[in-house]
Amino acid sequence: MNFLAITHCKFGKVGKDLFTMDYRYPISAFQAFAICLSSFDTKIADLWFGVHVQ
Repeated sequence: MNFLAITHCKFGKVGKDLFTMDYRYPISAFQAFAICLSSFDTKIADLWFGVHVQ
């Protein structure tokens, strides 16, 4: 089977305090921003439960 993988949202850190976000239809700017914010929440939760992410 052929599966076509299409990325709709990308988020990454490019500097100490600098991040990048790319998104495309059908995701809106608001939805993409909410997805990126949830990434920070996960990292805080990992630290809270003793998982050390580096």
